[in-house]
Amino acid sequence: MPKLNIVYLEIGRGHPFYLDGIIARFKKEPVSDLEYNVIDLLAVSSGLAKWLWRAITMIYRLGSRGGVISRIYGRWRRSRDANRFGIMEKMLARGIKKYLKENRHPTLVSHPMLVPMLRDLVPVYYQHGELAVPEESVVAGTKKTSIPSQISKRKFLDAGISEDNLLMTGLCIESDLADRAGELFERRLNRFRTDKPLTGAFFSSGAEPAPHVEKIIRAAKSVRRAGYYGIVFCHTGGRLEKKLRRKLNPPEFTLSEIAKIKKREGVAPNVALVKFRNREEENEATLALFDQFDFLVAPSHERTNWAMGLGLPMFILHPLIGSFSPLNRDLLISQNVAVDLDSFDKADKFGGILTALRRDGTLLRMAQNGFGKLDIEGFKTCAAFLAAELNK
Repeated sequence: MPKLNIVYLEIGRGHPFYLDGIIARFKKEPVSDLEYNVIDLLAVSSGLAKWLWRAITMIYRLGSRGGVISRIYGRWRRSRDANRFGIMEKMLARGIKKYLKENRHPTLVSHPMLVPMLRDLVPVYYQHGELAVPEESVVAGTKKTSIPSQISKRKFLDAGISEDNLLMTGLCIESDLADRAGELFERRLNRFRTDKPLTGAFFSSGAEPAPHVEKIIRAAKSVRRAGYYGIVFCHTGGRLEKKLRRKLNPPEFTLSEIAKIKKREGVAPNVALVKFRNREEENEATLALFDQFDFLVAPSHERTNWAMGLGLPMFILHPLIGSFSPLNRDLLISQNVAVDLDSFDKADKFGGILTALRRDGTLLRMAQNGFGKLDIEGFKTCAAFLAAELNK
């Protein structure tokens, strides 16, 4: 029976999320003739390699908070050759290469940094799930690179990647949401056409940059003042949870208490704080509550796909941090599915802005602009391709 290695590099939320989605699809539609091994790169590293990975993770996290460190980190990422495999990369690769020498199976990754480390040892399948394609995301030497759309395809072709080496999948949206997309969209449009309070979902990035946290809290306060609902997703013990609790003192819910939010117990009209301890809990809470969402407040990272493919109007948190966010933001604005939330003044007036956009039909048009234009079966396509490819 063919086997597939799936290598996680737990840096940020986006890259691991795209592997989560493929595994979830394998579980949703089990493939009887394919086995897969899930490997945490840090867990198979040791000594200097492990220390270096931890240092890179810390630098990434600090860089994702904005400010001077973010600019320095960004310049380093942009100046670095994505296909480089020098002394540093050789040291970083020791643990995973040792593992793969004993498990020489085709290998799936979602972080471009891993491709040049592994491509001489095993066939590497690279999952690029974002619409945005920064230069450092384009790597050569893969068995196949998965990309979501024509928007992404052009960047890879311009960089010299063969079209035969690309698999166009559609947007990588959680399978449970993609499978219910039409129903969720129609229910959202129906709510826009009424005068009932709308419900917004508020997310920060994992790094919880201070300007984003402040804008989320101010916007949530304004939403409450305007008579709408807000659901703020907070990592337990994080900056957003602590500051939201201190500023707004909202009712708090764990994953097991999600049903109370749907019944509007203690949150009408109010702001609910949903706590999660890890990515799995965050994803589970999101899927359970998504049918309530009428708009989204978040950085322009992987949730960009919801605005582009599920018809969920998005308000983009500024500043735009990292190499993906500005590119995703430009795509969102060009398709008229999002609006910038780029000042504290806008955050303070957010409830009124929502009301105005609803009354003049803009919110409805934003939703319509983001539905039915792009394929949203990215995870299903990737999973099916891998199963077929490995069973040739």
